[in-house]
Amino acid sequence: MANVRYTQEKRIQVAEYVLDGRYSASVASKVFGIGVNTVCRWVNRLCEKRGLPCYRAERKGRRRESTRARLKELVRRNRRLEKQLAHARETAEILKAIPVHL
Repeated sequence: MANVRYTQEKRIQVAEYVLDGRYSASVASKVFGIGVNTVCRWVNRLCEKRGLPCYRAERKGRRRESTRARLKELVRRNRRLEKQLAHARETAEILKAIPVHL
């Protein structure tokens, strides 16, 4: 692969797209035609300059938080559905007990 030089402005632009959340590193690499490892390196360097946590640690933390939130949501939904099921079963038992006269 050819050794391509990118301007400092281009590097910062790509890194800011990733840090702003407009693109992930892999999507930015495809959009701009740059290797994903290069994009990650630029993002990490920009994070260091700005005193931010590295991109990988930041993404891992966000992913963990969103997974926990999703798990809580699913647990609440499961409880609600179990209550609805118990109520439906109770209603069915009551209706079975009622004699039908035709």
